[in-house]
Amino acid sequence: MTVFHKLLSVSLLLLLAACGGGSTKLMQVYKDKAYKEPLKKVLVIGNVVDMTNRKKFEKAFSKKLRNKGIEAVEGLDYLGTEELTQKLVIDKVKGSDFDAVLVTRIVQIEEGTAPDGEIGIPKLYYNSLENYRWPRSERTIPVKGDRYREVRLETSIYDAQSTDLIYGVTTRTLDPKSANNAIDSLGKAVMKNLGLYDLL
Repeated sequence: MTVFHKLLSVSLLLLLAACGGGSTKLMQVYKDKAYKEPLKKVLVIGNVVDMTNRKKFEKAFSKKLRNKGIEAVEGLDYLGTEELTQKLVIDKVKGSDFDAVLVTRIVQIEEGTAPDGEIGIPKLYYNSLENYRWPRSERTIPVKGDRYREVRLETSIYDAQSTDLIYGVTTRTLDPKSANNAIDSLGKAVMKNLGLYDLL
């Protein structure tokens, strides 16, 4: 697969505040079977244009990692406010003491219809930081069926030194009450899944 492809857009994050309130489901999960080590030090990045929303995500997700005994560093603290690019991120982490980079982006926020509350899930993972595109927003085609409002996010974890993809997950949060609610729900679901793959 390919690496570092997708992130959060400010307009989409702002839409989160208008949504209702549900839980997060994991739709797709990828784990590199060759990667056996638990995470030790992780750079956490939310690819958001709006710095307030970016800080909100990075702070909340870093806290959840620290609660699991992992040293987590917020992207804004380490990278500053420069525009996120391949060169910036890779130059900063290669040769550092980070073992991993975690990146989350919003793939889609949509209100529409789908059969039995389900919608198609596109393949979103990329196998290395060199292949990650910053930023990019993906949309899927709505299909007929029941009404839904959902926020779909993609979280990827890359080896900071090889830049290879370690772990990737696409999540679906139905009717989050707010941006904070969506972030908290995402964090709980991802932390639980990382534990199942012995990455914590």
